[in-house]
Amino acid sequence: MSAPERDIAKRDTAPLNHTSCPECGREVDDRCPACPFCGEKIYVEHPGDTTPVRHPQLPPLRDSER
Repeated sequence: MSAPERDIAKRDTAPLNHTSCPECGREVDDRCPACPFCGEKIYVEHPGDTTPVRHPQLPPLRDSER
């Protein structure tokens, strides 16, 4: 198995991060946009499998590039 295939297999079997729904209290995947049980929106600061990264600001577009 190649390295990219191992990475994909590892991701597919990685445990999901869960959070409690603020409305019904059930455990839901932290990447869900809404609770599948009650429909309440789910907000998390950093969803699982995601690393926050700061990128430098892009330069503004010139008039000729718009």
